[in-house]
Amino acid sequence: MEKKTRELLELVVEKAEKLRTFNFDSHVHEAGLGFHAERQADGSWTIELGLPDEKERDAFILAFRFFHQQNEATSFNRILDVANDPAISIHWQEEVARLRGLYFDFLDSHSDYTVNLFEGQPTRAQMLDIGLYGGLAHANRPNKVLQYRQWTRDELRAGLFHQEFARILVQVLGLIYQLSPLCSEELERDAG
Repeated sequence: MEKKTRELLELVVEKAEKLRTFNFDSHVHEAGLGFHAERQADGSWTIELGLPDEKERDAFILAFRFFHQQNEATSFNRILDVANDPAISIHWQEEVARLRGLYFDFLDSHSDYTVNLFEGQPTRAQMLDIGLYGGLAHANRPNKVLQYRQWTRDELRAGLFHQEFARILVQVLGLIYQLSPLCSEELERDAG
C-alpha cells in the first residue's frame, strides 16, 4: 500500500473515532428533535423545540467536515481516489462505492417538512452546506450566509432548520461509522 493511501485510511479511522467520542448521535437522541406547543391564555403559542447543545454540535462539526468538505481527501467526494492504489482490495472499493452512493442519495433527497418553511424544497445537501458554510462552521461565503440568515430568520424556522441539520449530521454519521471499519480492515489486511 502506498504511504499516502495508508495515511489517508488512518486519518479516516482517526477522525471517525474522534466523532465517536463526541457521542453526538446519543446526545441528539436524548435531546429529542420533536417539539412541544402550548397555547397561552392570551391566545398566543409557546413552542419548545428539542435541539442538541450548540457547543457539542459545533465541536462535532470540526471533525465531521473531514467527511463532507470536497477538498478533503477523506470526504465521501474523494475517498475513492485511493482506489488507484493497486494494493486496495476490490471488496474495499465496492463497499466504499456503496456507502458513497448512499451518502449522495441521502443528501440529494428532500426533508418532507421543510417545503413551506425554507422557500421551496431544498435538498439535504443544500441544507447541510448552508448550515456549515452559512454560519455554523464558516461565514466567508456571502450567498450562503445570506441564505442561512433567511432560513433562520425567526425562532421557529431556526429551530426547525437546526433540527433537520442535526438529523442530517446523524444520518451521515452512520455512514462514517460504516466507512471506518472498512478502512481499519484494509489497513490490517495490508499489514498482513
